Amino acid sequence: MSIDLKIVTDFRDALSQTMEVSSQDINIQSQGGKVLLYGVVDVLSEKLFAEKIARGVEGVRIVENRLTISMNINVSDAYLKSGVEQKIHDADYTENLLHVGADVKGGTAILVGHVDTLLDAKNAYRLACTERGLKNVVNNICIDSAGKVADVNITSQVVNVLQSNNIYPPGIAINTHGGKVHLQGAVNSCYDVETAEELTMSVKGVIDVINKLSKRE
Repeated sequence: MSIDLKIVTDFRDALSQTMEVSSQDINIQSQGGKVLLYGVVDVLSEKLFAEKIARGVEGVRIVENRLTISMNINVSDAYLKSGVEQKIHDADYTENLLHVGADVKGGTAILVGHVDTLLDAKNAYRLACTERGLKNVVNNICIDSAGKVADVNITSQVVNVLQSNNIYPPGIAINTHGGKVHLQGAVNSCYDVETAEELTMSVKGVIDVINKLSKRE
């Protein structure tokens, strides 16, 4: 089996296990590890998720995402704004997102307001992306703790949160510069790669996470 055929097969297998029926309209081509995604999805979150799956497939070097979002419904920006804000404020962790709002122009939602951590801002973005009819989401949410925690303290807190969740094997390097945390090394599973990033985002003072962790062979 060629590398490109394996990429296509692995992508389809991973997608079918996670997106089920909605994955049927997602197509993929691969040439030399350069992947093209095309087709139609229902919501922006599915477009982003399909790209995330593709980037995680072994052998993929570049992903071009040409998936389009179904616009079978004709809704106003005001309707979309109401829907986005309702999703954000009805979430289980809504107490962390009380000061987040949205403006919608031409089908693009612009998230505004302020939250305590990068993870809160990320969660608001994820919720907004599930609103049917949105073309794009721009995250302009401010992080209240940005610039208020020293880099050395951020690094120490990241180490603590990873250790408390059993994700800190020997060999992981954590470096922080201006609130941007760099993670590098190998962990036990793909789940640990994603969980380490989420946990790092939950630390106050973090404004970005550059995740270069990989699954240990």
